[in-house]
Amino acid sequence: MFVFLVFKKSFLISFILIAVICIFSMSLYSTSDTLPCIAIDEEHISLIENILELRNKAFLDKDIDSIEKLNDKNTKLGTWAYEHQLKKMKYLHLFADKQGITFTNIKSKVKIRYIKKKSFRLFL
Repeated sequence: MFVFLVFKKSFLISFILIAVICIFSMSLYSTSDTLPCIAIDEEHISLIENILELRNKAFLDKDIDSIEKLNDKNTKLGTWAYEHQLKKMKYLHLFADKQGITFTNIKSKVKIRYIKKKSFRLFL
């Protein structure tokens, strides 16, 4: 015996379309090159920690030149990062002045959650 269900034509078409999209997206996800396996060792982490240490020292000393050296201002993202870091530095010192405190040290903890490889650059 065959059991036939009666569906509206629009419901059936939308269901099939959603199923095809899901199958297609899963096949693209599994063959995608955007999720490479990049090995990160202690040398990379220590390099990142040194960069953050330099940035934190520049924040404390109000050293704009050091922050500028850490960012590539030839690219749009590098310029935005530089401007954002300047805003953070200014906010930090305004906050300290308003509260009547002085920051003596800034410690950053490195935790790498995601790495994306694009040509010869890595984005963290």
